Amino acid sequence: MQKSDIFKLSDDWNLHKEDLKDKKYYLFNIKDGDVVKLNEVSFEILRVIDGIKTLQDIHNIIFCEFSVNRDVLWKDVFSLIKRCIHENVIIKL
Repeated sequence: MQKSDIFKLSDDWNLHKEDLKDKKYYLFNIKDGDVVKLNEVSFEILRVIDGIKTLQDIHNIIFCEFSVNRDVLWKDVFSLIKRCIHENVIIKL
């Protein structure tokens, strides 16, 4: 995977955030009904994957939002992207 790669959410999946007292984050498969509970960072990473932004762009956005260690964030972003590709949640363009 390269920092210049671009991805988009598969048409089978939708993101959802509940803005209740305790925020909850979900990924829904509209084809088979699967529901995946996400943490806030994973939700935000997937939210900014739009078929236009590169991995570098996504990393920069999340870094500014959460102010975490850059190296740790890269590992988290790459790990999430790999899992999502494997599960057909996102596709590489």
